[in-house]
Amino acid sequence: MKFIKLQREGFRMKNMLVGIATLLFTICIPNIGQCENSISLPADKPTMASTGTRSGYVLDAITEKPVADAIIVYHWNIRDFSFEGGSTRFGAIYETFTDKEGKYTIPNQVVRIEHSASSHLDAEEVFIYKHNYVFYRMLDNEPQHFIICVPNLPHIHRKQNNIVKLQPWNDQMSHAEHLEFIPRDEFNIDKLKFLPKALANENILADEEKKVTESIAKKVTEALSQFTIDTALYKDKQITKDEYINRLHHHLATPDADLLKSASLALKDCNDTAAIPALIAFIKRNMYRREAFEVGFSALCTAINNTDISMPVSMPDRKRLIAEIESWWDRNKDKSPARWQSDDLAKLASQLEEQANSWRPLYNVSGTFRLISGEVEDANTSPVMTVFKKFKKALIEDDVNSVRDCFADGFGKERAAQLITLRQKFKDMANDMKKMVLVSEEEYMANYDLVREENGEMFAYPVIFVRDEFGNWKISDF
Repeated sequence: MKFIKLQREGFRMKNMLVGIATLLFTICIPNIGQCENSISLPADKPTMASTGTRSGYVLDAITEKPVADAIIVYHWNIRDFSFEGGSTRFGAIYETFTDKEGKYTIPNQVVRIEHSASSHLDAEEVFIYKHNYVFYRMLDNEPQHFIICVPNLPHIHRKQNNIVKLQPWNDQMSHAEHLEFIPRDEFNIDKLKFLPKALANENILADEEKKVTESIAKKVTEALSQFTIDTALYKDKQITKDEYINRLHHHLATPDADLLKSASLALKDCNDTAAIPALIAFIKRNMYRREAFEVGFSALCTAINNTDISMPVSMPDRKRLIAEIESWWDRNKDKSPARWQSDDLAKLASQLEEQANSWRPLYNVSGTFRLISGEVEDANTSPVMTVFKKFKKALIEDDVNSVRDCFADGFGKERAAQLITLRQKFKDMANDMKKMVLVSEEEYMANYDLVREENGEMFAYPVIFVRDEFGNWKISDF
């Protein structure tokens, strides 16, 4: 995340005040419990800090059987705070394998810290890799999945007896996309002993995949050109309707979502229903690829009842949606389009769209209070965590006044009122913080404009977490 520096001196002064407040909090507020999310230095400020041991098991998410020889990487950063702002640097890293029972153990790591009063070790980041599985990453105590997968993989990171379930690889997934999301720089992967060798095998598969993709792209470009020519010939009455439909049928086998959508809508205009089973097969093949699935689903809705629904659909809902559509098609495929019973499908799509809208990205609470306090690390020992817990309780109880008060602590009452107006469904946020999807550009910019500037000066705004097209979490980049 980067800040836009509108007034350098004013922003530096704000950081200084935040730093003073953080130090006063540390001095004045007694510890109320050991933090699970970070490792802070004791009061006598030694130059050495210990991570403590870690242990866990890695299982196959489908079979629940142990996964042997999975590569486990634990990584710690040192976080420094100064009046100029916060920064991180390398602390410790440890690489090991799971045994035949799927168990791993990370021994205690002792780290020397040239520290200021607030230097400490950040919470560990965890990376787990096994060929023929989707990688697992844990950051800020939240799993970072490559995609939203089936089965769902709920997970709470534990320091001891941690249990991680790896999703088996699916041929619909992309090795190239998978490798793009592996955090090479953050984990100093090139300096590790075992992981680079393991990734080399997947790199070979990714290269082969790219060659196939390039070959397909060339054919798709030619097919798009031919589609444009055929459409022009038909409009100019240089080919008959039957000949045009026959040519469109050839495009239904394309792997390209946009070409398939164009051909499908052209067939609809010709009152030809051949595109329906082709579109159902397409979204079924591309269930694990968000963009292709949504383009295909949008085309299918238009082909069935002239409703262009562009919306995100979670992975479990995709399976349910496909099953509903297949069932609907079995009931209607022998009927003329005029007799299609499309109301039930439209109702299902409407329900999913309403559900998706309720999952629009909301202000991440922990990120919000991390900004308010400078950089919050000592979760349970920090007074900021007290505010956070109060905020979470208010969300669960749908107590709007308490939520407004919590925001006011960090943003001022007037700005808090504006922020509260943005989001009324606080209960949705508290019930499942993870149910967030990529915002539309319009909503993104509306939120951005509201919180980025005040009286010509940069204002501390909440962190907004969104999912990218592959289901990974990211911080909106302002």
